[in-house]
Amino acid sequence: KPAGVLATHLAPPNDEAMRRPLTLAALVAAWGAEAALVTRHLRSNVSSVEEPPAIYPDCSCLCCVVSRPLLKSALNGGHGKKCLPPPPSSGRRCLEACKANQMDSVMANVEEDHLGQTLVPYSRFCFLECRPPSCSAPTGENVQCKPMLPGQLVDAMTEGGNG
Repeated sequence: KPAGVLATHLAPPNDEAMRRPLTLAALVAAWGAEAALVTRHLRSNVSSVEEPPAIYPDCSCLCCVVSRPLLKSALNGGHGKKCLPPPPSSGRRCLEACKANQMDSVMANVEEDHLGQTLVPYSRFCFLECRPPSCSAPTGENVQCKPMLPGQLVDAMTEGGNG
């Protein structure tokens, strides 16, 4: 052999060495298929307009964040901070509707569905029943809203029951 050249010896592949990459490839393919099935299953369980859930959760300000509505206030003409459901870009998601409690609700004119639930759009619930945690709470940062205080609820009630 010439100086500085190392002798190399490649053994012919045996059956076990040949099977190892194929087994690994099969595992990766199976894992990918399983992940796709799980993703499909999760997506099918996300609420949609076509298949709403039979029983809705109670309304909660946990599904409401500090926002600045596009519409001006009828009271002062400004764009004050209010509570609304989080935007789709936030990654947070709640159902489109929730079950309002008529005993402590600003929305007195809510009708029951065929299951006896008093359903309201979450956007309406957040707007009428929740408040920013403080005047300095920033908008657009997913700051969670709080329930209105009892005195605020009384002030927000109207004769028509629309808050």
